[in-house]
Amino acid sequence: MYNCNTANQLTSRIDNNTLTHTYQYDANGNQTQSTGNNARIIEYTHSTKPKN
Repeated sequence: MYNCNTANQLTSRIDNNTLTHTYQYDANGNQTQSTGNNARIIEYTHSTKPKN
């Protein structure tokens, strides 16, 4: 199952193992955080390029 926000960005999904993955975005539409198997936090520079 997939869920999207009003900007049509993926906000959550449930995989076959019933694990919920969630996704967050900044005002520019860049993904900034995810949870689930591959949880991560992404920081961006002022030019909207990932820092890491």
